[in-house]
Amino acid sequence: MRNRVVLWGLIVSFILLLISAACVPSAEDEGPAIEKGPARGIGGVETEKPVQVSDMDLGGTDDPELDELARELLDARGAFIPGDEKSDDEWMSYRDTLSAKVKDSPSPFAYWLLAGVNNAISAGSADALTAAREAVRLAPNSSWAYDMLGFVLSAAGQEAEAQAALDKALGFAGDGVRPPHVRAMAGGQDDDITGGGQDDDITAGGQDDDITGGGQDDDILRALGEGAFKDVRTSHLAPSLALVKKHRSEPIELTALGLPGVEDAETAELSQRVLTPQGYIMRPADMKDREWNDIAKDLRNRLRKDPSAFKAWLAAGVVLADAEWGDTAKVGEALRAAQQAVELAADSARAYCMLGIAYYFYKMPARAVNQLNKAVELDETLAAPHFALADIYARQKDYRRARAELKAIMDLGKSGEAEYETAAQKLQLLDKPM
Repeated sequence: MRNRVVLWGLIVSFILLLISAACVPSAEDEGPAIEKGPARGIGGVETEKPVQVSDMDLGGTDDPELDELARELLDARGAFIPGDEKSDDEWMSYRDTLSAKVKDSPSPFAYWLLAGVNNAISAGSADALTAAREAVRLAPNSSWAYDMLGFVLSAAGQEAEAQAALDKALGFAGDGVRPPHVRAMAGGQDDDITGGGQDDDITAGGQDDDITGGGQDDDILRALGEGAFKDVRTSHLAPSLALVKKHRSEPIELTALGLPGVEDAETAELSQRVLTPQGYIMRPADMKDREWNDIAKDLRNRLRKDPSAFKAWLAAGVVLADAEWGDTAKVGEALRAAQQAVELAADSARAYCMLGIAYYFYKMPARAVNQLNKAVELDETLAAPHFALADIYARQKDYRRARAELKAIMDLGKSGEAEYETAAQKLQLLDKPM
């Protein structure tokens, strides 16, 4: 009899345990407000948890409708997703929804979201600036509000104002969760610029990221919109297919790069596989993903253990070769590597040129132009910064300045040289009737 009582007691206890377990909400039910894949920091390093809207020092984050929008618009770092991940109609729909929201129930978070959406529709637009300034007015001590304002101001080319706003964002952040652009500028959560885990595969962007050859992407002179060039990367990393054809037959003399650290024999060997004769970074069309990944991993390990300007410059270029426009994580990673290269080689034109390219991909065109002009001042014979400046001006539809940069390249060389011919082709493209 006693054994039966004990048995029934165990059975009842087991049933009660099952019932209580079923009533406990799962981790998925308590999921973060912003969650898109593994939680990673700016440099790709896994973090304890992704940023949630409750982490933002913005009033209005407790609005469930805005929280739902945040899930659609923000990544795990609290940064807006790249503009091309949504259609134009979707962005316009978000804008209309948020415009109605701030009219009926204004809050810093609502205006912050509206600023980001307007900026995605038109970088640095007056509408984006108006919304960002309103977010700051409603939350004058918010690091996130000033972070957005700085980002939008920079996209509008107001660099001095942008820097002042970002400085305020950094100051207000304190010990709290730093907003995405301040984190990227400050180096993220740690100094590991390359991260790890799944982000080790920096070529996951697919074949369309192969800017050096193969298929339709061979034509790097294709126009974007009204004559603007397709991608600012192509001017720094591989300005002409002629350079690709000459690759390996005329290896670059590394001492000509003007970067300390080129005497490192093992890193020099890696560089020969990713540099054109003129010293541009590229991925050869016949290079397999595994080989490219191995080079990237080797570079990051070497840079981590023994930093040099050459390694940092090379790492930044390899990351940018596969970063998509608006890819905050990868571009932030490349930006920090390029900053490191400049710190280690303050008189290097190529280091400043790489930093300028990284800034432009980080949607800070005014700062990009400043760094590229520094590169020109340091070495007037280097064509790379002129190429990048020409592409930036072309995308901004400042065709007068774009033409001037291309003509400057032609003045440096002579007919038949790869850089001269590339500049001539681009100049011809700009001169075509719109």
